[in-house]
Amino acid sequence: MRISPALLAVAALAATVVACGGTGSGTGSGTVQSDTTAPAADTSPTRTEPPSPKAGSSAGTYEQTWKSAYADTPCADFLTKMSDHQRWVMASDLLTEAREKDGATGRAPDDGSTRFEAGLATACEGSADTRMTDVGITLYRLDPSYHP
Repeated sequence: MRISPALLAVAALAATVVACGGTGSGTGSGTVQSDTTAPAADTSPTRTEPPSPKAGSSAGTYEQTWKSAYADTPCADFLTKMSDHQRWVMASDLLTEAREKDGATGRAPDDGSTRFEAGLATACEGSADTRMTDVGITLYRLDPSYHP
């Protein structure tokens, strides 16, 4: 079995996040912006509440407004095109699904989703074409602190 270079890079970055205790400054990924409608992302693990949907949106806290499937969303879009709310909901959805496969019930805790979002952003740096589901699976498997 051959491992793609992009997935190997994601695994290495995720391992770095795990080794560093899952904390980071959150800088770097939120400073590049590809369109003026998406605000810079805050990947700070110190955020205490989920980010709010775009002003005027009727979306709820856990309602995804990103229209592409997660399996079709590359890291580049996660880092530069998605709003804070879209990124956080994606992280929460991916983490919740992974935890459910390990027997958990209900949505992943908000603080775990916030930390998972920061981990996804770190793992995505330098891996523009890697799909978010691949990044999420790799990060979840490498860091047992996300497990139920």
